[in-house]
Amino acid sequence: MDEFRIPENNPDLERAYRTAWLIAGYIRGTLTPAEHDELDEWVAASDANMQLFERLTEEEQVRQTLQWLSALETERRLRQIRSQLPFREPAARPASATFLKKFKPWAIAASVILIGALAIFYGNRSQQEARESPGMVKAVDVPPGGPMATLTLSDGHTRQLSRTDSGQFEAEAGTRIQLSAGGKLRYDAVTLSDSQYHFNVLTTPAGGEYRLQLSDGTRIWLNAASLVRYPTRFPAAERLVELRGEAYFEVAHNPRSPFRVLLPGGDTVTVLGTRFNIQAYPEEPAVTTTLLEGSVRATGRGHRQLLRPGEQLAIRAATGAWELTGDADTSAVVAWKNGFFEFHDRPITEIMRQLTRWYDVDVEYQGDMKGLDFTAIVSRTEPISGVLRKLEATGALRTRVEGRKITVSR
Repeated sequence: MDEFRIPENNPDLERAYRTAWLIAGYIRGTLTPAEHDELDEWVAASDANMQLFERLTEEEQVRQTLQWLSALETERRLRQIRSQLPFREPAARPASATFLKKFKPWAIAASVILIGALAIFYGNRSQQEARESPGMVKAVDVPPGGPMATLTLSDGHTRQLSRTDSGQFEAEAGTRIQLSAGGKLRYDAVTLSDSQYHFNVLTTPAGGEYRLQLSDGTRIWLNAASLVRYPTRFPAAERLVELRGEAYFEVAHNPRSPFRVLLPGGDTVTVLGTRFNIQAYPEEPAVTTTLLEGSVRATGRGHRQLLRPGEQLAIRAATGAWELTGDADTSAVVAWKNGFFEFHDRPITEIMRQLTRWYDVDVEYQGDMKGLDFTAIVSRTEPISGVLRKLEATGALRTRVEGRKITVSR
């Protein structure tokens, strides 16, 4: 593996790594008062900085990043970063979050620095390019999406959820809902006295996303323009939810109670305990299930398919055909959950469908878009101009933003 080096004579990249280093120190509890002040100043500088800070320091995000980077020798790479930048390592103090104790402090810092610096650097560079370059014609920029959803209770009452909602309230008999700032919803079964099962629905609009923890401990990340229907507590024999749109699942293991996801068209995905992503948007050419860990079984339309980690099942909307891919691009599939768009040689029409859902915009094409494939990694906290500018940098297309309408031309 090549040695990691920060490019020389690049002050923007050095500042990005400096900020990421401070965030890592915040998580580890090792910042000095002066470093705290420096970090606070950066966080307060913009809403985008605040959103990125919240995402990078969220407990589950750090855990997932550590798992993802475990094969990249992050501790060794961090020491290389430290040797290249004039960062002083303050005296270590115990981290306040108990979940961090099982990880090496250097691994925690490495995970934030490697991911955080990427997001900070490219976010800052896009903002600077938007100010300096006249290449993209735009009237008003479109901000990124964020945590927002509608919760519908079994009696039909609705509650609008946003990034700042927190607190708890009784949902149905025997169940409590906990709202946490940052877009998280959690169900806790406090009594089993009620023999009836009540269903709730969580719906995200275009430009929204939300996180949900069910009463059994299963965690769901719901992407934009999506819907999940679920009981407030599960019966003993089976756990069943319904999905439209896209969601990432981490299913709590329970061999006595299989977890099933009902998809549009009647197909189902059955698991015992695993991590996987399902995309089931009506505008996409296929419903895809991508497995990251464990095993799942898909059934429906006379088919039955067992998936292993790294595999993806696509059910074609036009023909109903089932297609299994043995080496799926899992990093790109779940990038949205980690706060990024990630494209590897993907057609512009597919990329724009993702942008329409996250930025709540309409797209019009002028000219033939066949053969326009792109590779890019872009933070989802950027305004739409930052994403479009990266696509335009190839010289293969031009875009015009007028309100919430984007025109793409060759």
